[in-house]
Amino acid sequence: MESSGPRASHIPARNSNSPRSPCEPGETAPRVDSTAIDGASDGLIASGVAPNTRRLIADQCYFGLEARALHAAAFPYGAVSRAYHAVFHASRALLFSIGLEAKSHKAVVSMIGDHFIRSGRLSPQMGRLLSRLQRDREDADYATGAVFTAEEAGKVLAEAEAFVAEARQVTAAEKPTGQQ
Repeated sequence: MESSGPRASHIPARNSNSPRSPCEPGETAPRVDSTAIDGASDGLIASGVAPNTRRLIADQCYFGLEARALHAAAFPYGAVSRAYHAVFHASRALLFSIGLEAKSHKAVVSMIGDHFIRSGRLSPQMGRLLSRLQRDREDADYATGAVFTAEEAGKVLAEAEAFVAEARQVTAAEKPTGQQ
């Protein structure tokens, strides 16, 4: 997903020579360019993963980094929202890894249940977490009465990171569409 506008104009792409994972805690590189991780040797991405899946993995890494930064800067609502987006993009990467694409947030939740929870590739806990984080994100972004403390945002962030880690393992284990 290419970004445009003021946010993207001043954010450099990740240096592809960097040995660090784009999702490593404490990472400070702003935007993760999918071309920077195409040839990653740190185990983040299995060889042969489709370009759309790589891009979505890069996006979920970026949103995870953004969620951590917002939490550290005492912006719990933004942290909750961005934590969900990391999970959302990890979920889309899972779907792409089996040749599927969802057209909405609701469809992503439904398709993850149909293709990953019911099959046992993701735990039922992760399916419930995805649904809850979607609601939390909507509350954080739109509900005037919603309250998220720094402690709650930290818990959401930890849960999102657990989802992303599990999804990353499953994505790496999936054979790219069209391969046996």
